[in-house]
Amino acid sequence: MSINKGDIVLVNKTQVSYVLSGTKTLHLVTYDEKSDSMKVYKSVPANSPQISKPPVGSVLMHPKLQARYEQDFKTITKGNYVEFEDSAGSRHQGYVVKGGNKVTVIYDQGEKQCSGPAHLFTLVEAPILEADEPSVMDDWSVSKYKEYKGMSQETIAFTATIYYKGESVFTVRNDGQGGSMELNLHKYDEHHKSLQTAFYKNTIEWAKQFGLRGEPFEVDEDWVHWYANDRPLGITAKAYFKQQNELMAPYRSDDLKKEEGIASEAKKENKNSSKLKP
Repeated sequence: MSINKGDIVLVNKTQVSYVLSGTKTLHLVTYDEKSDSMKVYKSVPANSPQISKPPVGSVLMHPKLQARYEQDFKTITKGNYVEFEDSAGSRHQGYVVKGGNKVTVIYDQGEKQCSGPAHLFTLVEAPILEADEPSVMDDWSVSKYKEYKGMSQETIAFTATIYYKGESVFTVRNDGQGGSMELNLHKYDEHHKSLQTAFYKNTIEWAKQFGLRGEPFEVDEDWVHWYANDRPLGITAKAYFKQQNELMAPYRSDDLKKEEGIASEAKKENKNSSKLKP
């Protein structure tokens, strides 16, 4: 009989308990009705004749023991939306960026982050988020996005899988050392090669559609990060590029600044002329 963390066991054939930790030497948690309290038995040999493992589903936990079990072993998967209460008593909804028994959640459009045991968070339905107008990138999607903070030096180190109309077509990665995103086709046939070309072309069109200023530079990687990190928070592509443009404004060339100034003045003139009465 093998006993593992999280298993339900019986002590002396009647006392329902669960394994908090251990495989050979166990820490058991049980509920004592007489004292109306939880009790923890430490360093109990797994091969003790007092310990037995009942068939799955054959015993019922006391509601208080069940609540404690869920507290100790509840997990939440990355990508879910949750609700939680902060230390001030205010409630927030957020997006899970790291799942498991201890989760990390970002909220307030990615401006804030918090971490804690999964039992402190309640799963909620995905909110209705603000959406962009249709674009050529609507048929593309990202899955299995994972960042590697320890490797991220000059750029964000990550891996992800890119899908086109539900078909897994290639993987992308960045080693975090300052280079560009690498793309690896799943199949080296004409179909996948044409999709690679379309992907680069579509991301440029997408960036220009939603407000990119200047020449497109690595917007394919911008799209991956936006899709995986910003879109789930309700940050539209239009809002994303507005922020990017503001960040890059000090570094734009004088020619581009001049062009933007001319365009701005022309816009003002058109607006003023439209107010004139015939």
